[in-house]
Amino acid sequence: MKVEEFDFEEIINNPKCLDEYSEKMAMMFTDISDGEATAVLTIQPWQVNPLGSLHGGVLFSLADIVAGTAATAGGVKVTTLDSQISFLAPALLERTKTVTAYGKRIKAGKTIQVMETEIYDEEKRLISKASFTFFVMKA
Repeated sequence: MKVEEFDFEEIINNPKCLDEYSEKMAMMFTDISDGEATAVLTIQPWQVNPLGSLHGGVLFSLADIVAGTAATAGGVKVTTLDSQISFLAPALLERTKTVTAYGKRIKAGKTIQVMETEIYDEEKRLISKASFTFFVMKA
């Protein structure tokens, strides 16, 4: 599928059109525009580690998907070159049922895009912050 064939409104209005991995994660986009995206993840019991906190791998996946979607919404295909994430607070299932990820473009070049994603719990605590460098692929 070509980037220009993506229907971002359909992704926002119908989370079933996400890829299978995103759907199984129980995430849903609430906003997508060129260089920005927001998604909410409803925490599933299988995503929680033995300490009762949302697993770091789930947070990383959410951050990567949101950043990549924000970059792709600009009409280009991208692939992750580099990433870094900081886990700043636990997303404890006993305290929160959802987390919200906000992704935004920091720099758009011809071959490289730099994106940031912040993830917050329901009480607006910053749970994690990630940065991604994406390679812009040629058609």
